[in-house]
Amino acid sequence: MTQSTTQSETLITRPAAQSGRRIALLLLTGAVVLLLLWLGVKAYRIGTAVQSLLARQPQAEALLAGGVSSLHPDEAEEFVLGLRQDIVTLKRETAFVMPLTPHLAWVPTIGPLLAAAPELMTMADAGTETAVHAFNGLKPALALLQTENESSQMAALVQVIDNAEPDLILANAAMSRLVAARQALGDPSGLPWRVRQLLERADTLLPLAQDGLQTTLILPELMGIEGPRTYLIIIQNEDEARATGGFITGAGLMQVADGRIVSLDFQDGNYIDNWAEKPYDFPPQPLYDFMALELFFYRDANFWPDFPTSAENAIQLFSYGQGIPEADGAIAIDQQFVRLLLQGIGPVTIAETGQTLTAQNVIHHFQEAWAKTNDQTVHDWYSERKSFLGTFGQAIHAKIESGLGEIDPLTLAQSLHTAAKTGHLQIYMRDPAQMALFDKLNWDGRLENPTGQDFLSVIDSNMGYNKVNMHVARSLDYNVRLRADGRADAALTIHYTNSAPPDPEETGCYQDTLIDYGRAPAYQELADECYWNYLRVYAPGDSTLNNSSSHTVPLETLAVAHQGWSGPAQTVNEFAGWSTFANFILVPQQETVAVSLNYSLPVVVKGDGREQTYQLTLRPQAGARSQTFQITVTLPPGAQLLSTTPEGAYAGNQVTFTAENDTITTLVVNYTLPNN
Repeated sequence: MTQSTTQSETLITRPAAQSGRRIALLLLTGAVVLLLLWLGVKAYRIGTAVQSLLARQPQAEALLAGGVSSLHPDEAEEFVLGLRQDIVTLKRETAFVMPLTPHLAWVPTIGPLLAAAPELMTMADAGTETAVHAFNGLKPALALLQTENESSQMAALVQVIDNAEPDLILANAAMSRLVAARQALGDPSGLPWRVRQLLERADTLLPLAQDGLQTTLILPELMGIEGPRTYLIIIQNEDEARATGGFITGAGLMQVADGRIVSLDFQDGNYIDNWAEKPYDFPPQPLYDFMALELFFYRDANFWPDFPTSAENAIQLFSYGQGIPEADGAIAIDQQFVRLLLQGIGPVTIAETGQTLTAQNVIHHFQEAWAKTNDQTVHDWYSERKSFLGTFGQAIHAKIESGLGEIDPLTLAQSLHTAAKTGHLQIYMRDPAQMALFDKLNWDGRLENPTGQDFLSVIDSNMGYNKVNMHVARSLDYNVRLRADGRADAALTIHYTNSAPPDPEETGCYQDTLIDYGRAPAYQELADECYWNYLRVYAPGDSTLNNSSSHTVPLETLAVAHQGWSGPAQTVNEFAGWSTFANFILVPQQETVAVSLNYSLPVVVKGDGREQTYQLTLRPQAGARSQTFQITVTLPPGAQLLSTTPEGAYAGNQVTFTAENDTITTLVVNYTLPNN
């Protein structure tokens, strides 16, 4: 009975088991089919979104072909929203695989693209979100820029930007995500060519877009939307080098209110001060020693390379001399700024003469306007030689105030951004919140040095009463030998070459002052001269000067100086937290002079265990011509290089960087110390 029962149970169990397996197989098959269907739908949606994105490229090119003036606001909005929808779809449909792609770098051919997919998707998502918010807020501005010229265009534009603040805040947040994703992506060299091409364009536009979006948040306030504001325009001439860019040749006073420029007036920098009726302070010592200046005037206010310091002095001296309230801020510009401005806004016409000034001819016009006319006396020439500043300022004012429809905003933004990054435009505001933004953007010309890293800034001041800097080229060789304790030894060599034509009379170098002005010299005469340079080198605080080259500037070459100079560099006390080394040199025409300094640096390396990081900030002089540099970093004995930014040449325990720069440059060397 037991045996029979067991056999019966077995007969019943086998069909049940077989039935269970069939059900499991059917369920598995169904799951696979559903998975395939799901993947098929995913693939279809992804493919559709990708095809839509690819199809939008010619649409974008067509929309932008005629510039802003021909860009239809509604069509542009439709394009931006459609692009955003495609990216949202692509992001949603690929979200399930994104956690896996960073681990697929090994896949042949497309591995680098798969590994970079999360960052690329974040960039696309954040970028289109930025565009939607920005366009939503600024769409009325697009229509405004396409209207006929009206005197109220600027005020209306500023009001649009002010109304767009909520959207602009969201756009700035999305832009921050975009920039963070680009930084996380790192070097794109392994990615497909088309992706690299897009990233190269993005790398060009991202700094401009990010800085521009941040600036729009304070632009209405800057333009007097909350009350009238007054700004001092410091006009510098970079052909005569001074610490913040050039000799202060003029001054402008710009008053703004309700989003428009109410007035913009310029005058010669020599007529700002009221020295006949008011007492003035003693100038910085080098101006007294080498230029025989006994009073501190507005035109010499930019003695310090820290622009906020010099700007405050300029604001106070201008107010004191003119007997008016102090300005709310100061904006320094030079000849190259004017060239870039005209590059952005297009030609302007001088009403009095009918002359048309362009980015190509404006600097030549400035220099020609200096010249004495046949019907002028020398006295009249001296008092009127900078009168072109006023007429030019009026022409610029008219163009900006009522000709916005003729201006390409992107071109103008690019020009102003370039000017700010190269120091041809520097901005100082007394309002702390506004100043914090300009400081963050590095538009304020502030002398900054984060602790625990290296810093180098070489500052020249022309003390020859001439414009020779148009002929002077400068190059730097900086050698840093790192120690295991994080300190370092530095050797700096600065080469100055004066390519001014040789003196035909062979009279030697002589510092001309009012002697030359007494015969109304041409501008070029003031440029074809020797170079008297008060040199300062700024290094991290607690750096110690060990030795330097000696230089001699004979008193007989100085027309009115109180003393000559002979000797090595000196350590001067200017700013807390900095070490400043100064020397005075003379560079005759057609000659090259080398200045060398050797000094010990404090701790300039940061590390965690064996891994160490050396970082150098190389700050060029504001407004100066691009300088060539070679930086050589010698690692501690036994150290091994990990990486450099940017890429440097590595050989024999040394890393070498060679380039040109006219903007702040940061070099980073990562290495490991040997085991103890």
